[in-house]
Amino acid sequence: MFDSLSTYLGTLLSAIYGVVPNYAAAIILVTLLVMVVTAPLTIKSTRSMLAMQRIQPEVKKLQELHKGDKVKQNEEMMALYKRHGVNPLSSCLPLFLQFPLTLTLFHLARGITKTKTVEGVVRATPKFLNHTSRLYKDLVADGGRMHVFGMNLGESPSDARSRGTMTTLLPFLVLLVCYAGFTWYSQRQIMSRRKKQAPGEAAPKDAMSQMNTTMQYILPVMMIVIGWRFPAAVLLNWSTQTLFRIALQGAMWKYDPALKEEVASIHEEVEALVQESKKAPTKSNGRVTPSKKSKKR
Repeated sequence: MFDSLSTYLGTLLSAIYGVVPNYAAAIILVTLLVMVVTAPLTIKSTRSMLAMQRIQPEVKKLQELHKGDKVKQNEEMMALYKRHGVNPLSSCLPLFLQFPLTLTLFHLARGITKTKTVEGVVRATPKFLNHTSRLYKDLVADGGRMHVFGMNLGESPSDARSRGTMTTLLPFLVLLVCYAGFTWYSQRQIMSRRKKQAPGEAAPKDAMSQMNTTMQYILPVMMIVIGWRFPAAVLLNWSTQTLFRIALQGAMWKYDPALKEEVASIHEEVEALVQESKKAPTKSNGRVTPSKKSKKR
């Protein structure tokens, strides 16, 4: 399956490289093109994720409204999400969309930098590319190496460390740290957009808030560990995707009218529930609580 996908992606990469003959630029442009094609799904999941961020004050009101009944609290929140098409797991969709492209690009990067030794001479034998394409000819001429910014995009930081010095490894480390930094900023962007609490009000301590805070610091470290063994071409792809999502989230947060309408609708619905609760008579042990005036009598 990945051979077929790598052939399609290789054809697209060759076409772009024919116009922009730079390995890094071609990979970045392919990534952006794929992101634009999958934009409708990305926008839908991003809108749902941003709506989740904006309605946290309303979720907190529901939690306070049913703080004595956890089952009722969860039922009301799930019903609210369902009525408005808000998915608490929406932030995972971009990762699922990214996964097939990551595996395909990994397979492609290994294939187009493939070499073999013939009579003691190392020769480049790129796979998944048309032999008449400029990309194929340049890879053969460069010995199967995609040299950009002092590193071979077909190698991983682990490969560079095992075969060279710290100077050889440095460009890979810079790319890896940049990707981890972009990941951290993306998580910080999500956390910072939670509606500010009123003066003197404690920050929310619900499970989702705590999980997001933890992931803000753990996820970048995980990306460094995982990225250590991935080709630099894949790290460049990940960095481009992350920057694209950061820009998309920022633009939608400010300018998306559908998002604003959805959040306003949820706010009105929760306010109506709160007002209805306030109008209901207060009961204690099945009896209406007597007023102070009646007690004096």
